[in-house]
Amino acid sequence: MAHMLENPMVIDRLWERFEKEPEVIGECAGCGEEIYAGQDIYDCEGELVHQDEECCMQFVGNKSWCKVAGE
Repeated sequence: MAHMLENPMVIDRLWERFEKEPEVIGECAGCGEEIYAGQDIYDCEGELVHQDEECCMQFVGNKSWCKVAGE
């Protein structure tokens, strides 16, 4: 039986060597997680927030006082 050579272009694990780690741009002021280059974000006067409903709610909650409207 002849020994077959595998084509390295079709071996997925070889591509792992070429993948780059994503560049960290900053920290989300809402959830506290890292923000990576290429993600959609809001820039609120220099504070970065993921463009995500939960992150936005946390950001507003961290910057605001809760009170009853009209009082």
